[in-house]
Amino acid sequence: MQIIGYMTSHRKQHLEATDVAREFGYGREHFCRLFRKATGKTFKEFLTDLRLDDACRKLSGFSASIASIARECGFPDTRALQTAVQRKYGIRAQEYRERYENRN
Repeated sequence: MQIIGYMTSHRKQHLEATDVAREFGYGREHFCRLFRKATGKTFKEFLTDLRLDDACRKLSGFSASIASIARECGFPDTRALQTAVQRKYGIRAQEYRERYENRN
């Protein structure tokens, strides 16, 4: 739970499994195995989902640009956000915004 809390509060920053593992006293490989066993997701999948949840709230409730939302939510660039939305929802970020605008 401490690790998930740490990831949640630092999700907007650049996070690597190696750095989080070190922060909590684990080697990277051991940390990644434990993390996946505990969450059912890889470190990167979990982090992307945290960021995507935040981005989707902003897409549906704010008029900021998609690029701005991507940066605010910790995605390295707009393309990373677009890819995450496409994988999870099967639509582009702009389509998500139009479909779910003002629902959150």
